[in-house]
Amino acid sequence: MSSMLESQINAIRKRLEELKSQPQSQPSQPQTPQPPPFPMFPAFPPYMAPPPTPEEEIAELEDYKRELEEEIKSVETRIAELKRMLGRKGQG
Repeated sequence: MSSMLESQINAIRKRLEELKSQPQSQPSQPQTPQPPPFPMFPAFPPYMAPPPTPEEEIAELEDYKRELEEEIKSVETRIAELKRMLGRKGQG
């Protein structure tokens, strides 16, 4: 009985050697990507602040208007500077 086991072991060893000597082949079909282990999107929507009240919106718009008026003043100042520079070049 031990000779039978030995012959089976030898047959298995021989087969293992054959498998080791063969080049590893890639699967014929590309593997489909696995889904991520977590959801792609959050399970709940992000927090949305409530819209401003009309009074809050008026205050924000008035602040914004003041900022724009200040910017207009600085642009007008720069335009005047450039015109003065051009006037000096024309005179010189």
